[in-house]
Amino acid sequence: MNLRQLEQFLAVADTGSFSKAAARVHASQPALSTAIGKLEEDLGVRLFNRLARHVTLTAEGHRLLVSAKTIVEECESVRSDLKQTSEREVLSIGISDTTNLGAMAATLEQFRRSHGAVRLKVWEDTGQVLIDQLASGRQDLIFLAHTGEETLPRSWATQVRATERYVIATAQDHRLAGQRSAPLAVLHDLPFIARRHCEYRKIFGQLLAAGNIRPKVTYRTSQDERALQLVRAGLGVGLFPESLVSSDLHVLDVEDHDLTRDLLWCWKQSAPSVGLQAFLKFSEVSTAPKS
Repeated sequence: MNLRQLEQFLAVADTGSFSKAAARVHASQPALSTAIGKLEEDLGVRLFNRLARHVTLTAEGHRLLVSAKTIVEECESVRSDLKQTSEREVLSIGISDTTNLGAMAATLEQFRRSHGAVRLKVWEDTGQVLIDQLASGRQDLIFLAHTGEETLPRSWATQVRATERYVIATAQDHRLAGQRSAPLAVLHDLPFIARRHCEYRKIFGQLLAAGNIRPKVTYRTSQDERALQLVRAGLGVGLFPESLVSSDLHVLDVEDHDLTRDLLWCWKQSAPSVGLQAFLKFSEVSTAPKS
C-alpha cells in the first residue's frame, strides 16, 4: 500500500465511479481498476461493491476511508511545509572564526524562531576570506573581528557591536599569574603559543620587532581553542581577545600598548535583500555607514 493507491481509493470513494475517479487522478480507467485491485489484494479485503453503474464502499472500505483521509491530509501538509521551506528567503551570514559564538548563536536562534520566512545559512572563516565573499556576493552579511589590518570598502555599511582588548593569558600556576598587568616586553624569551588567525598578527609582529622582544614560539595553531588548551597546560603564554579566555586562565593587561579589536557587522548598502533588512532590524543594526 502506498500514498498513490490511497489517493486513488479516495477518488473512487468520493465519485462513486471508476471512470470519474480515473479522470480526477489522471489515470486510465483500466490502470485505476488494476491499482484498486492490487490495494484490495495487499489488504486482503474487498473495498468496493462494484455495481452496474456505480460503486459503493464495503464495511472494510468505510473503515479504510477514515484512515486514508488522515494519511493523505498529513502528507499534503508535509508537502506544503516543505514547499514553503524551499521557497523561503535565504540569508547568508559569514562569521569570523576568531569570535566567541556564545552570544552570536543565541541571536541567530532568536532570529530563526521569530522569522520563519527567512532561512539562515551561516559560514565560518577567516576575516579576509569573509571580506572577499561579501565583495563577490557569496555572503549577505559578515561579522568581523576588525583591527584595521583588513581594508574595507568605504561604500560598505558597518556597525560596531563591541570593542574588546587583547590580553596576555597564562596558566593559573604560571609565574606571571600573580600580576594584573605587564609590559609587552614580559614576553621576551617566554614560551609562546602563536595564533595563526590572530587579527593583530602583523601589528603584533611589528611591535615585537620594534621592542626587540623575542618570545620562544613553541606552537602555532589556527584553532583558538587548541591554543587555549596549550596555555592551560602550561606549555606557553598567548595573546588573546579577552572574550575568548575562560575563567580558569589568568589574564594580564598589556600596560604599554592599547591592543583592541572591533566586533562589527558589515554589509553592502546597495539593494539589501528582504532577509538582510529583517535581520538588521531585528538586531538593531543601523543601516547608516560607519563614518
